[in-house]
Amino acid sequence: MRDLEFERQISPQIHGSSWYMGEYGSFYLASRYCGFAGCVRQCPGTWLHGWAPEYFNIHPEMVIGTHGQNIASAERQRVFVGRDDQREYLLKAGFPKTACVGLPICYTSDSGMERIGGSLLVVPVHSLSHTEHDWDFDEYADEVLRVAGRFTKVTVCVHASCVEKGYWTDAFSKRGVPWIVGASHGDVNTLQRVRDIFSRFEFVTTNGFGSHIAYAAAFGCRVSLWGPMAKWELSAYQNDTLYKNCPEATIRTMEFQGEEFLRRQYADLFTSPWEAETRVEWGRREIGWENRRSPAELKRIFGWDLRTRVIRGVAGRVKKLFR
Repeated sequence: MRDLEFERQISPQIHGSSWYMGEYGSFYLASRYCGFAGCVRQCPGTWLHGWAPEYFNIHPEMVIGTHGQNIASAERQRVFVGRDDQREYLLKAGFPKTACVGLPICYTSDSGMERIGGSLLVVPVHSLSHTEHDWDFDEYADEVLRVAGRFTKVTVCVHASCVEKGYWTDAFSKRGVPWIVGASHGDVNTLQRVRDIFSRFEFVTTNGFGSHIAYAAAFGCRVSLWGPMAKWELSAYQNDTLYKNCPEATIRTMEFQGEEFLRRQYADLFTSPWEAETRVEWGRREIGWENRRSPAELKRIFGWDLRTRVIRGVAGRVKKLFR
């Protein structure tokens, strides 16, 4: 059962499909932050939209995180990343036009929403629009239901691509556990919506790796990895553009998502949800919070400032004259 009443309390979904709005509306969000009424139609480059830990710095495509063809245009590719270690790695890897500005979610605003004491948000791993998975939805839902009585409120946050497939929603609905829609690739308001959601819950638990771990920690939730961990199969990514263009990046990423690796890397996160601790400093470091830029700085870096736009406009007109 979808909790529509709760969803009405947070930022609404705003659907948009234009490429210049960025992954999950990153450039739409930046445009509004910079004071523009709408989304600037000049896409400044590729902006890493999700969490890539430092150990991802072994392949450029794992850091940039898009279609797997960035290396071919490395010298002219403009890339924006969250942390200094990512910038330094890409510069050494041959991407001279890399800038560090923090992840897009750093440019969301504090809605001032009150956190619900003792509440638990369950955030399962998610599929993509073109992937199919055979996760055991019922097993995970049973585990959540078993401990639900320890919390004042339990809600499940499901990615839009999973909602479309009936992943997680059917299993939790059958058990009377409400769910809400979290991130959606076509929702340009996704990142603000996600921050609103994490601002409302005290505890967040998940069954696998994802940006939600760093995001929830950064915004004050007590995060845990708990329950039956999701198993990832390479066969699910046969239609993924990253896998088609750069299979080695996908293979290494999946290794890092495995339970054995996660238990070694994040031993402290593997705990009962009610015993999880706050990790704001760690979460904000992971998303590059300290690298946020002022509106004026971001406009300059993205080439959205008045001076750059005038120069670009003049250059365009001159080019037309000599065609």
